[in-house]
Amino acid sequence: MRTGLGSVSGWQSIAMLLLPVVIALAPLAFRGSRIRTPAIVAAALLGVWCVLGLASIGMFYVPSFVLMAIAATYPRRERTP
Repeated sequence: MRTGLGSVSGWQSIAMLLLPVVIALAPLAFRGSRIRTPAIVAAALLGVWCVLGLASIGMFYVPSFVLMAIAATYPRRERTP
């Protein structure tokens, strides 16, 4: 018989694992030039999440943090009509 994370640690642990995913998706709610600030905030929160969880599962979020930080600070090109 196999036991899952939800049955061993409770459903709160699954919610805690999904929180960084929700943080990373949050800037997608913004459009155009207003996306930079939420993206920087999301990258910072993801970085804090990585540091706080480094002893356990935080290291698995480090690639997401690096890519999010690059995407948030990369200069955007404006589209020409």
